[in-house]
Amino acid sequence: MTPLQLGDTGRNVEVWQRFLAQAWFAEYDTMVPGVFDEATEAATHAFQAQYAIEPTGQADRETIEQAELLGLDRVETLVPKGISKVTGPAILAMIVALSLLSQCMLTPTSSRLAPSSGNPLGNPLDNPRTPGAPARSACPGWFC
Repeated sequence: MTPLQLGDTGRNVEVWQRFLAQAWFAEYDTMVPGVFDEATEAATHAFQAQYAIEPTGQADRETIEQAELLGLDRVETLVPKGISKVTGPAILAMIVALSLLSQCMLTPTSSRLAPSSGNPLGNPLDNPRTPGAPARSACPGWFC
C-alpha cells in the first residue's frame, strides 16, 4: 500500500479506513468511504499514538508497516476492487449528462422541429398555432 494523507481518495484509503474501524480506532460510518478526511486523519493519529509512531496523521511507511503486522492485508482482501463508492456515483452522473447532451447533439435539426401547425401531434384543431409565431421545438431534450 502506498502512503496516504489528507485529501487522498480511492480504494487504498477505503482499505485503511476499514482497518482503522476494525482495530477500534474509529467508527466506519463517521468517515467518508474512500476519502482521507479529517475523521480518518484523527483515527490515524490515534493509531500512531497507540503504537509509538510519530503522530503525523498520515498513513506513512512506518504506520503502514505496523498495520501490516496487525492484519492490514486481511482487511485489504475484503475490500472489492474496481469501482468504489466514490467513483461509482461520479461515473453514473457523467453517463446521465452525456445521454442528455446527446439527445440534441445527435438529432438532426430538421427532425427537431414540430409540424407547421405548432402541435407536435399534427392536429391543428387541438392546439392551433398563433399566426406568425415560430414553430415549437419537438426535441426530447429539456435544453434544446
